[in-house]
Amino acid sequence: MSYVCKDRGTESCPCILMETGQCYTCSIFKTGKCDCLPGWQGVCPFAEYYQTDEKIFEVKPKTFEVIERKDYSDKLKVFTLETSAGFALKCKEMGTFLMIHIQSVSLPLSVVQSHIAGGKGYVQLAFYITGPKTKRLNEACVEGSMLEVEGPFTNGLINSELFMYGKPTMVVAKGIAIMPFINQKDRIKDYLMHVYLDADKLTDEFVRDYLGDIALFTADLRCDGASIIKEIVNTDMTGTNVLFMTSPYYVNQLLKVCGNLTSKIIYPNHSNMCCGRGVCGACSFTDEDGITVKRCKCNSEIKKEA
Repeated sequence: MSYVCKDRGTESCPCILMETGQCYTCSIFKTGKCDCLPGWQGVCPFAEYYQTDEKIFEVKPKTFEVIERKDYSDKLKVFTLETSAGFALKCKEMGTFLMIHIQSVSLPLSVVQSHIAGGKGYVQLAFYITGPKTKRLNEACVEGSMLEVEGPFTNGLINSELFMYGKPTMVVAKGIAIMPFINQKDRIKDYLMHVYLDADKLTDEFVRDYLGDIALFTADLRCDGASIIKEIVNTDMTGTNVLFMTSPYYVNQLLKVCGNLTSKIIYPNHSNMCCGRGVCGACSFTDEDGITVKRCKCNSEIKKEA
């Protein structure tokens, strides 16, 4: 199996996995031979590593001020960080998330919106209070507070590299998992075919603020999921984007009935996200070839041709 790394070819490459000989996209480290096809991503991490005197990308946390916060309910919160213009520009990429550090814990939060004004950057993030981590964030995230941030990372969506801008797009979304779609909405709203929204955990005000300019089909995925999938399966997928913006549970339920279409569907990488950099190993997965990969960084795979 040949794997595609989200960081390969970006400023985040080469990373610590190259330094420790665990880069799963570099065949030289695995076999001693260069065999990057299929899956060639336009740059050789092995060459990058040695041409830069074996220097790796080091994650350097940044500190940004919370300049605005809005409580849509007692649990759903949206806040805005003031950043540099360059940082905000990077946050516009599909699947972008930031790692927020609060005391001794870290939380990955998908970027909701990002824009530049007056030479400064503004990045919006959302969270829903569910446990100790989000409770700590709720207490620390007040206007005027400073938050330590890592990123931006772009591996928040599986198969995001398959997305085709300017092509028809279908979206199935539920609750707070819709945030990665909102980040791309303005770039793709003219090409939306259908957007099925299960507004669980969202509020009417939130939907008006962030989705009020597009046509929505109200859905209850517990009851309507099967019929929605049937419509998608019967759609000509050639040249069509399909986004499942739901929690891991509903993603798995939806993918079960998609068959061979699974490899063409874009969906959140929530269940594989811990450190976000492949360091902690919590998302490690060993395939049938004995290759161990870090799913938080590697979220698509290309089968080798026979």
